[in-house]
Amino acid sequence: MKKIIIISLIVALLSCAGIIYLNNILLPKTIKALIIKGIEEQTNCKVSLGSLRVNIFKGLVLKDLNIYKGESALLKVKEASCLFLPWLLLEKKIIIPIVNLDSAQIFLERRKGNTFNLEDLFAPKPASNASIPGAASHTKPPSVKKGFAVFIYRINLSNAKVVFQDSTFNKPFIKTLENVNLAVYLSLPASVKFRLSALFSGAQSAKISAS
Repeated sequence: MKKIIIISLIVALLSCAGIIYLNNILLPKTIKALIIKGIEEQTNCKVSLGSLRVNIFKGLVLKDLNIYKGESALLKVKEASCLFLPWLLLEKKIIIPIVNLDSAQIFLERRKGNTFNLEDLFAPKPASNASIPGAASHTKPPSVKKGFAVFIYRINLSNAKVVFQDSTFNKPFIKTLENVNLAVYLSLPASVKFRLSALFSGAQSAKISAS
């Protein structure tokens, strides 16, 4: 019994020391910059991040994550957290059972070309000259290293605010959704399900729900 207690104390102390090292040295100085760079390269947007920490209950916690397109903010998240399975990193797999987004502000615009501004976050990057038909190419294209495969099984959006602007009208139509709660998750064998509740703000407010 004494050995079990001693081993448990050692494991607890090592875990605490590891979390302190992550939160004070590795995450704020190295990983934070890598996350910002990765999101900026993926979305072609400007990104700012307040802090990055590990929490034993929430996992990886990002505070004050903001994504800008030009001068306008597309997404502001007060807190984003996720749990992941670290033992699959050696297999270049990142499995995230759940992502939580708390108190997010989202600006959604329908543009005159009948496209939405959030589509820009997932737009493919422009092709290089080597992939354009007829372009001169005298060197063999470099081999592409296979990156990490990311699997996300559930996304929870809580206490969010969505500002929708329809710019297809001469006078843009603007409506705000308050207290948006959304859960999107995979359901076996191969389907995606969701639950949504929100409140239309204004003189005549109305609650909506969908699934």
